[in-house]
Amino acid sequence: MAGTRIGIVGAGGRMGRMLLEAALKDEGVTLGGAFDVPGSPAIGQTVAQLTGLPSELKVSDDLADGLKDIDCLIDFTRPQGTLEHLELCRQAGVAMVIGTTGFEAEGKEKIAAAARDIPVVLHRTWRSASIWSSSCWIRLRES
Repeated sequence: MAGTRIGIVGAGGRMGRMLLEAALKDEGVTLGGAFDVPGSPAIGQTVAQLTGLPSELKVSDDLADGLKDIDCLIDFTRPQGTLEHLELCRQAGVAMVIGTTGFEAEGKEKIAAAARDIPVVLHRTWRSASIWSSSCWIRLRES
């Protein structure tokens, strides 16, 4: 295992699957966790089942526990969920990349406050997983 250990929340969604695939293909990172909400059909599936790429990692609904295995969480969910995940990352000292959009002023304030404690990359214009791969890792490696 080499590189930054990342986790992806929303693993069963369209963007989550794209991010899983990009992480598996990026030699600079190690996929350390794949997460989704309780009750999601993705829970218990392997990342290989979601992406078609080799991986024995299973999708979990226990983000709080899974944070111990990662350095950075990638979140493309919904504002409310992202803010909950942000607080868990803050408590665990885990960096976070946020691709979620639609935050109200209060949510943006919470993100700014968390960024004083942990590295946070807020990126609102994700055009492809390759942009993610080439831009956010550079920022995280510098933090």
